Amino acid sequence: MDSTVEAQIGRYNRDSNLTSWEWSPDGSIILHHVLPTIRTQPGTGYPALFTSLAAQYAQKLRHSETDRAKAYPIAKYGDGSEIPEEYLKALFRITEETRVLHKWERGDVLVFDNRGELTL
Repeated sequence: MDSTVEAQIGRYNRDSNLTSWEWSPDGSIILHHVLPTIRTQPGTGYPALFTSLAAQYAQKLRHSETDRAKAYPIAKYGDGSEIPEEYLKALFRITEETRVLHKWERGDVLVFDNRGELTL
């Protein structure tokens, strides 16, 4: 097995209790990374939804049923149980309703706290 790959996983892993991996007999690797969906923003104490489920679901909808089965794993909770399709649809709908569209102009700047660690 490749120690370089394992070192790279370790480099990006903030908590070894949340990430594990296993090597398959064919030399491929299966990575398991479980993170809490609701996180507390440092500095404000506000809860923040941290997930890419809506984006993954949107991508899944753009592909044929056959491609979906191959390319998109079943969305699961941290305990391994499947997230119902109706919940994913609701999350996608809410995301579409609340997203912010912006027409960029020269000089515009965007600051996006993608990790919940930004403090000013």
